[in-house]
Amino acid sequence: MKKWIVYFQLLAFSLLLASCSTQPDKGNVVQKPANKDAAWQQRQAKFSKMREWRLQGKASVRYKSENWPFRLSWLQRQGDDYEMNIKHPLTDSVLAYIKSTPQSVMLKAQDGKVYRDSNAENLVKRQLGVALPLKGMKSWVLGVSSPDYPAAKVTLDAYGRPVTLLQAGWRVDYPSYETAGVGALPSKIILQHITDSTRIKVIAKDWKVRY
Repeated sequence: MKKWIVYFQLLAFSLLLASCSTQPDKGNVVQKPANKDAAWQQRQAKFSKMREWRLQGKASVRYKSENWPFRLSWLQRQGDDYEMNIKHPLTDSVLAYIKSTPQSVMLKAQDGKVYRDSNAENLVKRQLGVALPLKGMKSWVLGVSSPDYPAAKVTLDAYGRPVTLLQAGWRVDYPSYETAGVGALPSKIILQHITDSTRIKVIAKDWKVRY
């Protein structure tokens, strides 16, 4: 009889442990804002104060039947001050290095040749043959609208973050974020031009930001 009592005590204890392990960790629950539109405005105000950010990840550009995958390292300071390495998707060798300042843009190709222009988007399209909306992307990849264009149309999730953003002829979708919460950064961004077949996908593997 004593063995059965001990058995049931052990069984009850194990069931208690199992029930405790399935309870959510309330300390890690992120509260949803009462007003998601206000949270969206707070998100944009906060992110506009970033001194710099760095994105490391993978990307691809698709146009008609062509698809160009590459690795991406983007260091963005304020305004038009940034550096970007476009790398081979397998060997990680640099295919193009772009350095932008408020005055000019420089592109160094894989063969060592250097090209310059006053407009980053024109330079990239001319030398790499792909259209990258760099002016808007420096905001869109963060999950905020660009101050360089008329106001965006935005669909927000429950945390006040964009699910879809329409601006300057581009539709930007955000399938996932790194974490929950209004201040989370996107982990996946998809840009689709609304009048042609240009599609850009960015997978953010690592974010570093400094305010």
